[in-house]
Amino acid sequence: MKRLLSGMRPTGAMHLGHFFGVLRNWAKLQNKYQSFFMIADWNALTDRQTYENLNPIISEIVLLWLASGIDPRKSIIFRQSDVIEHAEMEVLLSMTAKIGDLKRIPAFKDADKSMKNKLGLLIYPLLQAADILVYRAEAVPVGEDQVPHVEYARILAQTINKIAQKQILPLPKVLLTKTKRIPGTDGQAKMSKSLNNTINLLKTDFKSTWPILSKLQTDPNRVTKKDAGDPQKCPIIFPYANLVMNSKQIQQIKENCKNAKWGCIDCKREIAKSLDKYFRPLREKYFKLKKKKGLVTKILAKGKIKAKEEASKTLFLIRPIFGL
Repeated sequence: MKRLLSGMRPTGAMHLGHFFGVLRNWAKLQNKYQSFFMIADWNALTDRQTYENLNPIISEIVLLWLASGIDPRKSIIFRQSDVIEHAEMEVLLSMTAKIGDLKRIPAFKDADKSMKNKLGLLIYPLLQAADILVYRAEAVPVGEDQVPHVEYARILAQTINKIAQKQILPLPKVLLTKTKRIPGTDGQAKMSKSLNNTINLLKTDFKSTWPILSKLQTDPNRVTKKDAGDPQKCPIIFPYANLVMNSKQIQQIKENCKNAKWGCIDCKREIAKSLDKYFRPLREKYFKLKKKKGLVTKILAKGKIKAKEEASKTLFLIRPIFGL
């Protein structure tokens, strides 16, 4: 079975973008790949000016992974900082890495000027490459913005193989999710914690989402309820409907919008109800799992052992290349 590595930075509450862009895909992939899913806590430090206790966030993330269908019996769930081999792999890769290549990666090029002084941000792709290559992962499910990072990992793998004069490291390939972009509630960009335009997975009940959805932009040409609308020109609300409603419900929205039978507020209300219903099982499972004391600790401890075992095997092959 081919091997897969992916991770998530513990930088705040998880939202719809995480579920539809990442978790739903992971749950399917774990049946096809030997899967390593990582809480990337070191990577979470690279663009921070201040630091907080990450443990509560990490616990919530792991529980939401489980509630979303990630199965610790099928997948290895672990915390990056628990596996010191990542750091050693990063050091060894840094001996072949070029500063110019790191500076050309979009994450650094497009970063705020105040952050470019941080060495951690510059070498972020190097650490990410170490994360991937230390498990000899053949596939990496990521969003489009992370593609350059996986391509950089391929370059480093090729360099190591060239020095070794044999293929020690596989060249990782990108697996893009079908749901590439979930619009944020601001209607200006994709859903992102840094832009504060998210819908929290644990707050997808009607009472929580209605105050948000009721204010969101719809078809700008539809001024009154009597005006016919076009769902395809609805920048935020209709894309949400496509995520959580079935084909019959979608068709009903289209007809009632185009024929001016519903006002936009009616449409928003139905979508809010559907969001509530769609995520109710996830919320219920999360709170049920949360009552199990020590569950997250146990899962991460087990994942640490398995992850360290595989990472150590890779370093056993890599060290001799550098004369160690």
